[in-house]
Amino acid sequence: MSEENTPSVEAEVEAVEKNETASPDASLVAESKKYRLRAQDAEKERDALKAQIAEKENLDLKAKEEFKTLSEKQEAELSELRPYRDKFEAIEASTREELLLKLPEDKRDEFKSESINTLRSVVGMVAEKSPETPPARGSVGNQPPPKHWMEYEGDEAKQAYEAHLNNIIKR
Repeated sequence: MSEENTPSVEAEVEAVEKNETASPDASLVAESKKYRLRAQDAEKERDALKAQIAEKENLDLKAKEEFKTLSEKQEAELSELRPYRDKFEAIEASTREELLLKLPEDKRDEFKSESINTLRSVVGMVAEKSPETPPARGSVGNQPPPKHWMEYEGDEAKQAYEAHLNNIIKR
């Protein structure tokens, strides 16, 4: 089976070699890509075979009516996957909470039971409908206007005068 995949992999590598510029390391890069593609194909094939073997063993145990062994095997598999499920549920709950907080309070109960993807799309629609209004063009926000440099007294006057001179020099 791997012999059937080899010509297509080599054809891909040859196409990549032609597209690359001529450099001293081009052959090494092409060879590395070829080996990486072969390794990826081998890993895919190995995973598929492992799944087939596990399925075959389960069918054999069912046929022999060895349900106790089958139950123990599946319990071990479940206990191995339980921490990942817990992490996934925690991440999903936090994501759901974050998305619900972005919705208006009156809509949160309505969308509480929706899926994460639905919540994301609803939050996106709400964000599009009510964009934050930027401050007026040319405004400086809530800051008071600066005093003129001649209105300062004492040390402030020196600093203001130096700042004024620095601004003039920068221009």
